[in-house]
Amino acid sequence: MKVLADTYKELASRINHNVPQIKWIDLWRNQINFLENEYGFPFPAVFLSFRANQMNDLPGHNQNIDTSIDLYLAYETLADTYHGAVNQQSALEFFEILEKLNTCLHASGGDTFTGMRRHSFTPIDTTDGILLYRVTYNATLIDRSGNVKNSSQYELMHVKEYKVKKD
Repeated sequence: MKVLADTYKELASRINHNVPQIKWIDLWRNQINFLENEYGFPFPAVFLSFRANQMNDLPGHNQNIDTSIDLYLAYETLADTYHGAVNQQSALEFFEILEKLNTCLHASGGDTFTGMRRHSFTPIDTTDGILLYRVTYNATLIDRSGNVKNSSQYELMHVKEYKVKKD
């Protein structure tokens, strides 16, 4: 779906521009749990996934898609977070990055989406010194792919007018 690709590119560009600490942005496919099978990527990394919750028809064969957008922030650290740790500030930089991500995404909109709102966040258990949080945003995507005039298939479907000669 073009609307998902366009939304992904728009969000990735926004994150890249506003949160310079992020070194890698990709679609989520559970990379963190299969690091030995993945291409190497630098940390901190952001991964995005999309889930359609509900679709509402609009005039012209367009649709609004109520979408959950999961943002996964992966941060590699062996620093300790316990109270009084010498390197605690370094370990807690993770939360500063989460805040910057929320600042650039929450209450935002773009060419393909409106009404981005943070819905929830939760830690995800990992190994190997990686902090991983999933932050879920809700937004409305505007899908115009059903509108034949906006579709790349329009030229194939357009029928010329023919006159039938009666005998």
